Amino acid sequence: MDYQVTAKQTAPMQIEAQTRNFTMKIDEREEMRGDNEAPNPIEYQLASLAGCLNVVGTYIAQREQLDIRNKEFNVEAEIDPEGFKSNSNNIKPGLKEVTVKVDVQTTEEKPTVEEWLRKVEQQCPITDTLRSETSVEVGLTE
Repeated sequence: MDYQVTAKQTAPMQIEAQTRNFTMKIDEREEMRGDNEAPNPIEYQLASLAGCLNVVGTYIAQREQLDIRNKEFNVEAEIDPEGFKSNSNNIKPGLKEVTVKVDVQTTEEKPTVEEWLRKVEQQCPITDTLRSETSVEVGLTE
């Protein structure tokens, strides 16, 4: 399965991205010189993680006929903005840590739910991408 997104700058810290029939606006907080009109890239990444965990969790629960429903995700992350704002190689530009807490309604026993969540975490493409070294190539169009 392939994915594609196109994006165009609409303000100094803002873009409008298109994928399939959807448009997403991405902006930065005012303290980061944005207009605070939309989520920033990191917030979209964290929302993508929650969305992916939900999709994979639903798939696994259905496949294994588990009663797991009404999932809620609390996703938090920490980043040092100096990592991308400065020329220092000593500061990591990406996320330092991501923490996800999941709440579910279920009639399943706790060990069953814990095993379900382990499988969800292991099979989630966004979790895999965040944890592994994924090849990313950035270049100018010709």
